[in-house]
Amino acid sequence: MKYLLTLLTGLLRLIEIILILLFLLIEEVLWVRIGLPIYNHLRKIRLLQRFEDYMQTKMNQWLLFIIFLIPFILMEVLGIWAGKMFVTGNFIGGVLLYIAKGFCTPLVVFVFNAGKPKLLNFKIVAGSYRFILWLKQTEIYQSVINRMTKIKKVIKGYLKSIKGERSLFALFKVQIAKTYCRLRKMLRRPL
Repeated sequence: MKYLLTLLTGLLRLIEIILILLFLLIEEVLWVRIGLPIYNHLRKIRLLQRFEDYMQTKMNQWLLFIIFLIPFILMEVLGIWAGKMFVTGNFIGGVLLYIAKGFCTPLVVFVFNAGKPKLLNFKIVAGSYRFILWLKQTEIYQSVINRMTKIKKVIKGYLKSIKGERSLFALFKVQIAKTYCRLRKMLRRPL
Protein backbone atom coordinates (compact mmCIF):
# COMPACT_ATOMS: atom_id res chain seq x y z
CA MET A 1 0.00 0.00 0.00
CA LYS A 2 2.88 2.32 0.84
CA TYR A 3 4.42 1.81 -2.59
CA LEU A 4 1.11 2.42 -4.30
CA LEU A 5 0.70 5.67 -2.38
CA THR A 6 4.28 6.67 -3.27
CA LEU A 7 3.65 5.84 -6.92
CA LEU A 8 0.38 7.77 -6.95
CA THR A 9 2.04 10.76 -5.27
CA GLY A 10 4.86 10.65 -7.83
CA LEU A 11 2.43 10.48 -10.73
CA LEU A 12 0.39 13.39 -9.38
CA ARG A 13 3.60 15.37 -8.91
CA LEU A 14 4.60 14.59 -12.52
CA ILE A 15 1.18 15.71 -13.79
CA GLU A 16 1.45 18.90 -11.73
CA ILE A 17 4.91 19.63 -13.15
CA ILE A 18 3.69 19.00 -16.71
CA LEU A 19 0.72 21.35 -16.22
CA ILE A 20 2.94 24.06 -14.71
CA LEU A 21 5.43 23.68 -17.57
CA LEU A 22 2.59 24.00 -20.10
CA PHE A 23 1.38 27.14 -18.33
CA LEU A 24 4.94 28.50 -18.36
CA LEU A 25 5.26 27.69 -22.04
CA ILE A 26 1.97 29.40 -22.84
CA GLU A 27 2.77 32.44 -20.72
CA GLU A 28 6.43 32.76 -21.65
CA VAL A 29 6.31 31.87 -25.33
CA LEU A 30 2.87 33.01 -26.40
CA TRP A 31 2.30 36.11 -24.34
CA VAL A 32 5.75 37.42 -23.45
CA ARG A 33 7.48 36.48 -26.71
CA ILE A 34 4.63 36.90 -29.21
CA GLY A 35 1.59 38.64 -27.70
CA LEU A 36 3.18 41.44 -25.70
CA PRO A 37 5.45 42.69 -28.53
CA ILE A 38 2.46 42.66 -30.90
CA TYR A 39 0.34 44.50 -28.31
CA ASN A 40 3.08 47.12 -27.78
CA HIS A 41 3.42 47.52 -31.56
CA LEU A 42 -0.35 47.95 -31.94
CA ARG A 43 -0.32 50.74 -29.36
CA LYS A 44 2.36 52.61 -31.34
CA ILE A 45 0.51 52.63 -34.67
CA ARG A 46 -0.93 56.11 -35.18
CA LEU A 47 -4.08 54.89 -36.96
CA LEU A 48 -4.84 52.52 -34.08
CA GLN A 49 -4.18 55.31 -31.57
CA ARG A 50 -6.88 57.34 -33.32
CA PHE A 51 -9.16 54.30 -33.35
CA GLU A 52 -8.47 53.82 -29.63
CA ASP A 53 -9.46 57.44 -28.97
CA TYR A 54 -12.59 56.94 -31.07
CA MET A 55 -13.49 53.77 -29.10
CA GLN A 56 -13.07 55.63 -25.82
CA THR A 57 -15.03 58.73 -26.76
CA LYS A 58 -17.48 58.38 -29.64
CA MET A 59 -18.11 54.69 -30.36
CA ASN A 60 -21.44 53.15 -29.40
CA GLN A 61 -20.95 50.62 -26.59
CA TRP A 62 -22.81 47.88 -28.50
CA LEU A 63 -20.55 48.28 -31.52
CA LEU A 64 -17.53 48.22 -29.21
CA PHE A 65 -18.89 45.06 -27.59
CA ILE A 66 -19.20 43.37 -31.00
CA ILE A 67 -15.68 44.50 -31.99
CA PHE A 68 -14.42 43.00 -28.71
CA LEU A 69 -16.53 39.85 -28.94
CA ILE A 70 -15.50 38.70 -32.44
CA PRO A 71 -11.73 38.31 -31.78
CA PHE A 72 -12.47 37.07 -28.24
CA ILE A 73 -14.66 34.23 -29.53
CA LEU A 74 -12.10 33.44 -32.24
CA MET A 75 -9.36 33.34 -29.59
CA GLU A 76 -11.36 30.98 -27.35
CA VAL A 77 -12.38 28.70 -30.23
CA LEU A 78 -8.73 28.43 -31.29
CA GLY A 79 -7.75 27.54 -27.71
CA ILE A 80 -10.43 24.83 -27.46
CA TRP A 81 -9.57 23.48 -30.89
CA ALA A 82 -5.85 23.42 -29.99
CA GLY A 83 -6.66 21.54 -26.78
CA LYS A 84 -8.72 19.02 -28.76
CA MET A 85 -5.84 18.50 -31.15
CA PHE A 86 -3.42 17.97 -28.26
CA VAL A 87 -5.74 15.38 -26.70
CA THR A 88 -6.24 13.52 -29.98
CA GLY A 89 -2.49 13.33 -30.54
CA ASN A 90 -2.02 15.99 -33.19
CA PHE A 91 0.67 17.89 -31.30
CA ILE A 92 1.95 20.01 -34.21
CA GLY A 93 -1.56 21.10 -35.18
CA GLY A 94 -2.30 21.98 -31.56
CA VAL A 95 0.87 24.05 -31.30
CA LEU A 96 0.07 25.90 -34.53
CA LEU A 97 -3.46 26.69 -33.38
CA TYR A 98 -2.18 27.86 -30.00
CA ILE A 99 0.28 30.15 -31.77
CA ALA A 100 -2.63 31.50 -33.82
CA LYS A 101 -4.45 32.12 -30.55
CA GLY A 102 -1.36 34.02 -29.41
CA PHE A 103 -1.82 36.40 -32.33
CA CYS A 104 -5.50 37.01 -31.46
CA THR A 105 -4.82 37.76 -27.80
CA PRO A 106 -3.12 41.16 -28.31
CA LEU A 107 -6.08 42.39 -30.35
CA VAL A 108 -8.51 41.33 -27.61
CA VAL A 109 -6.36 43.00 -24.94
CA PHE A 110 -6.04 46.15 -27.06
CA VAL A 111 -9.80 46.48 -27.57
CA PHE A 112 -10.56 45.64 -23.92
CA ASN A 113 -8.07 48.18 -22.55
CA ALA A 114 -9.24 50.86 -24.97
CA GLY A 115 -12.93 50.40 -24.25
CA LYS A 116 -12.78 49.10 -20.69
CA PRO A 117 -15.22 51.62 -19.12
CA LYS A 118 -17.84 50.99 -21.82
CA LEU A 119 -17.32 47.21 -21.89
CA LEU A 120 -17.70 46.95 -18.12
CA ASN A 121 -21.26 48.30 -18.51
CA PHE A 122 -22.18 44.84 -19.82
CA LYS A 123 -22.98 42.52 -16.92
CA ILE A 124 -21.34 39.50 -18.53
CA VAL A 125 -18.06 41.36 -19.09
CA ALA A 126 -18.13 43.03 -15.66
CA GLY A 127 -18.92 39.73 -13.92
CA SER A 128 -16.18 37.87 -15.80
CA TYR A 129 -13.70 40.65 -15.06
CA ARG A 130 -14.56 40.64 -11.33
CA PHE A 131 -14.28 36.85 -11.28
CA ILE A 132 -10.81 36.96 -12.85
CA LEU A 133 -9.69 39.63 -10.38
CA TRP A 134 -11.07 37.55 -7.48
CA LEU A 135 -9.40 34.40 -8.84
CA LYS A 136 -6.03 36.14 -8.95
CA GLN A 137 -6.41 36.98 -5.26
CA THR A 138 -7.08 33.40 -4.14
CA GLU A 139 -4.49 31.48 -2.16
CA ILE A 140 -4.39 28.65 -4.71
CA TYR A 141 -3.65 31.01 -7.60
CA GLN A 142 -0.94 32.77 -5.58
CA SER A 143 0.69 29.45 -4.62
CA VAL A 144 0.68 28.29 -8.26
CA ILE A 145 2.24 31.59 -9.35
CA ASN A 146 4.88 31.34 -6.62
CA ARG A 147 5.68 27.74 -7.52
CA MET A 148 5.74 28.63 -11.20
CA THR A 149 8.16 31.49 -10.54
CA LYS A 150 10.48 29.17 -8.59
CA ILE A 151 10.38 26.51 -11.29
CA LYS A 152 11.00 29.17 -13.93
CA LYS A 153 14.11 30.37 -12.08
CA VAL A 154 15.39 26.81 -11.68
CA ILE A 155 14.86 26.03 -15.37
CA LYS A 156 16.52 29.27 -16.49
CA GLY A 157 19.47 28.64 -14.16
CA TYR A 158 19.77 25.06 -15.37
CA LEU A 159 19.64 26.09 -19.01
CA LYS A 160 22.28 28.78 -18.40
CA SER A 161 24.58 26.27 -16.71
CA ILE A 162 24.40 23.78 -19.58
CA LYS A 163 24.10 26.20 -22.46
CA GLY A 164 26.01 24.91 -25.43
CA GLU A 165 26.44 21.38 -24.06
CA ARG A 166 23.24 19.84 -25.39
CA SER A 167 20.10 20.81 -27.17
CA LEU A 168 16.95 21.41 -25.17
CA PHE A 169 15.30 18.41 -26.84
CA ALA A 170 18.17 16.14 -25.80
CA LEU A 171 17.86 17.37 -22.20
CA PHE A 172 14.14 16.61 -22.08
CA LYS A 173 14.82 13.20 -23.61
CA VAL A 174 17.35 12.42 -20.86
CA GLN A 175 14.97 13.62 -18.13
CA ILE A 176 12.12 11.51 -19.52
CA ALA A 177 14.39 8.45 -19.65
CA LYS A 178 15.51 8.99 -16.03
CA THR A 179 11.90 9.38 -14.86
CA TYR A 180 10.90 6.23 -16.76
CA CYS A 181 13.74 4.25 -15.14
CA ARG A 182 12.74 5.47 -11.66
CA LEU A 183 9.11 4.48 -12.25
CA ARG A 184 10.16 1.02 -13.51
CA LYS A 185 12.28 0.47 -10.40
CA MET A 186 9.38 1.52 -8.17
CA LEU A 187 7.02 -0.85 -9.97
CA ARG A 188 9.43 -3.79 -9.67
CA ARG A 189 9.66 -3.59 -5.87
CA PRO A 190 7.52 -6.15 -4.06
CA LEU A 191 4.59 -4.88 -2.05
